[in-house]
Amino acid sequence: MADDLPKSVPVSFRRTDGWMTGTSRSVVHLTRGGNGEVVALSSTCTHLGCRVRWDRGTSSFLCPCHGGVYDASGQVTAGPPPRPLQRLETRVQDGVLYVRGEDLGA
Repeated sequence: MADDLPKSVPVSFRRTDGWMTGTSRSVVHLTRGGNGEVVALSSTCTHLGCRVRWDRGTSSFLCPCHGGVYDASGQVTAGPPPRPLQRLETRVQDGVLYVRGEDLGA
């Protein structure tokens, strides 16, 4: 994140669905908080679960499904989303960033 813009990062996680356990993949958006800490935001729109993407031209996260718009901190700025993007818990251990979140596989 050399230019401090949000960066989309693929993540893998273990998921249990009924009797099945496996590995799933998703995307989180990494950005910087007010004091320089790394902040991970879910890429799942809070309206109907579509995947948002960072648009450099508008400096916003855009949802392609119903026109949801979020600012760089994940706050809703336009459209139908009822809540901000979920901020995910992070920790750094041995130089590796770990992300924990409930809706990664949504």
